[in-house]
Amino acid sequence: MDVDDQDQQQQPDMKNGVKVEDEVNPPIIRGTGNRYILPTYKISDKYQFFDYIGMVVSYQLQTNDRAVMLLTDYTENPRPMDGYAAEGTVDPKLIIQGTLWDEHAEGSEKLSLKFGDVVYVRNLAAKSSKSNALELTLRGEKNTRAGYGAEKDMKNARNRPQIELKLSIHQIQLVLLLRKLM
Repeated sequence: MDVDDQDQQQQPDMKNGVKVEDEVNPPIIRGTGNRYILPTYKISDKYQFFDYIGMVVSYQLQTNDRAVMLLTDYTENPRPMDGYAAEGTVDPKLIIQGTLWDEHAEGSEKLSLKFGDVVYVRNLAAKSSKSNALELTLRGEKNTRAGYGAEKDMKNARNRPQIELKLSIHQIQLVLLLRKLM
């Protein structure tokens, strides 16, 4: 075998300076609180809490303490919802449902979320629905009387809103670029 042949075998397949493997299977990056920012296809029970960046497909405040969002990051949900079909929008296999509870639901109403908005949601947990679909959940603080949750000092960095609206397209491109580079 020729030395040039060995060099070609050791070089990863590249496309526009990015490993082809990373384009298909981007590495995971860390967000706030050193939690991983997970794409939909990587969400599993392996991660107790994680962050997520996605585009809003649908948003509905169902009660004062519960809001439901359908989100997508355009990666496939390993266990998608049954019965959701919206022609002319996003493929149901690319959608994940996220439920916000308590103070997070109340706070999300102020954001006026609509189709196309991009959100960064922190401190989520994965769960299975009754029909075994993969879902996201953001629970409220259980002990507000003891000073947790909505009654915390708003100057405390840990109490900043868990959902932020409208990352700029430049911020999204930066996140995608970081995934490719890592």
